[in-house]
Amino acid sequence: MPKTQVTDALYAYLEPSASHISTLGAVYTALPKVANESDLFKFVPPGTGLGTVIYLFIENQEETRIALGGARSGRKFRPYGLSLLCIMKSDLANPVDGQAAFNEFIDSLTNYIEADRNAGDPSVIFQWGEGGVNGGPDLRIEYPVPKTVNGGVMLFQAIVRVTVCEVLNT
Repeated sequence: MPKTQVTDALYAYLEPSASHISTLGAVYTALPKVANESDLFKFVPPGTGLGTVIYLFIENQEETRIALGGARSGRKFRPYGLSLLCIMKSDLANPVDGQAAFNEFIDSLTNYIEADRNAGDPSVIFQWGEGGVNGGPDLRIEYPVPKTVNGGVMLFQAIVRVTVCEVLNT
């Protein structure tokens, strides 16, 4: 099936009004030219001083025939390398509180990924957050050093890498 269906299924699963991931305000299916700062704070209680966005994009894909059937029939296994670029803005006075909130966001996100191996749509997603057929990490998260903007606002970031798999009938 088209890669856009995979992206759309993941977007629908992560969308803030459905996922209730801590401090998540918006999910995008592409990296933005310019982010709308107000999107950070959608679905976040007013005055909390925190907001997070996720940009999801597929970094790579592979295909392997898993059922013999010739060139025009059989089944193929297609894993994708999905990256979730997560950015949290914190206006909290204490950076330790911002880091704690970011840790809570990451815990909430990973719990939600692990809650449903089909990302809410088993007709599209065979599995995600389960490594690959040959093993590998279920999730891999990198944390760039937090940044401060003009000595006030803190930006916390993570790049969450997840293997997403689909099985195709060809």
